[in-house]
This record gives sequence, C-alpha cells and structure tokens, in this order.
Amino acid sequence: IVLLLATVTAVSAAPVTFSGRVVDEDGQPVAGAQVWLIRHVTDRWRSEGHLLGETQTDAAGNFLLPDVDIELDEAASRRFVAAYRPGLAVGWLNRRWQSEAVEIVLPPPPPLSGQVISEAGEGLAAVKIEPQRLTAVHYKPQRSYLLLPEVLMQRLAVTSDQQGNFTYPLDAA
Repeated sequence: IVLLLATVTAVSAAPVTFSGRVVDEDGQPVAGAQVWLIRHVTDRWRSEGHLLGETQTDAAGNFLLPDVDIELDEAASRRFVAAYRPGLAVGWLNRRWQSEAVEIVLPPPPPLSGQVISEAGEGLAAVKIEPQRLTAVHYKPQRSYLLLPEVLMQRLAVTSDQQGNFTYPLDAA
C-alpha cells in the first residue's frame, strides 16, 4: 500500500491591470457603464461565474480595473471583461489573463419578453426573473456566452407584472 500526501497551494502572480473603453454601435463613448471582470468556473459538476472586480466608465468611456490578483493555477481559466448600461445591451470579451486595453461595444438591446404562468395557465405576478447566462447572438466576432455571478444576477433581475408579463431591456450583444 502506498500512501501519497500532497499539499496544493495557490501561488499568486503579479497583480494585473485591466483597462479599456466602452463604446456604443456608432463608436461613441458610453459614460457611466458598469464594467465587470468575471471568471468562469466550469467543470464536470458546476458551471458558474465569479466576480473578480468591478468599476465604472468615465465621461470618455474609459475604465480601469487595477491590481487584480490572478492565481497562477487559474491562469488558464476563462476571464471576461463585461460592460452594461441601462438602455444598451451587455457586451463582453474573453480576456484569459491578458491585460492589454480592450474596446467593448454595447449595441441597443432587442427586448426580451415573456410571461410566467402557473400549471393552470394563469399569469403569475411578482415573480423575480434573474439572468444566469447570456449568449451573444448579434455581435458576430464573439459568439460566446457569459455566466453571471450571483450578485450580477440579482442586480439585473426583473419582476413580472400582475398578469405575469416581463420585459428584459437587457439582451446580450
């Protein structure tokens, strides 16, 4: 019988700074957009997003997420820089652990609407609908999905009206 004991420690790399600019479809800066750095954890048993950092764009649409600690054992995981402002779609780019400046485009969102109904077919009022995963279908170069961390699911949630209807003003870019 062989007994093997091992200790695994996460080693931090030098902090990384993520920066860039958020623009609309016409290339105009988007001031006041929320910008998030999200790490995807996907394995055999789970698939979820983790918020690593957040900031907001300035008047020129620029953002800076300084000194983000990236553990070396996580260097191969997927990281996304995502942005959102009400009235525009969520946009994102896969960044792995690279820190070069990026440009995120936020086009107008096509509305997403629906109705929450009971088994009897009646509309259900005051139901909270939280987005968990956004899929890019309109912005051809990225064709990817974004797993939202719990805190962002809650921030972007909508509630059904008296007839069970809801409209999401936020659809993925």
